[in-house]
Amino acid sequence: MHTRAILLEFYCKLIAAFSVLVFVLSSFVYVTFLLLAVGHTEARAQAESDIKEMSSELGGIQAQYIAATQTVTPERAAVLGFVQPESSAVTYIDTAVRNFSLTAPPISNAATSPQ
Repeated sequence: MHTRAILLEFYCKLIAAFSVLVFVLSSFVYVTFLLLAVGHTEARAQAESDIKEMSSELGGIQAQYIAATQTVTPERAAVLGFVQPESSAVTYIDTAVRNFSLTAPPISNAATSPQ
């Protein structure tokens, strides 16, 4: 009986030590992932800030370019990559009932039209 008590005490201490080890490792992994997530969030915010700054700079450069050229002819537009559409469709929206049609003109509503 004495041997069983010694073995039981040994296994209890072993299980306790293993549990502490698992807890410490889990805590380490959790903190590591948490710090990585915070770092990635900060990097994303910095990237968004950089994108806004670059977009602003690009807008200024484009404005300077347009001001410098001041001429847009069909030939220049073709050089820049603009193409003539093959066909066009007009979409009419009836705001009174929120329907749309690709072929019919909008229906005038006598109640909402100004007099």
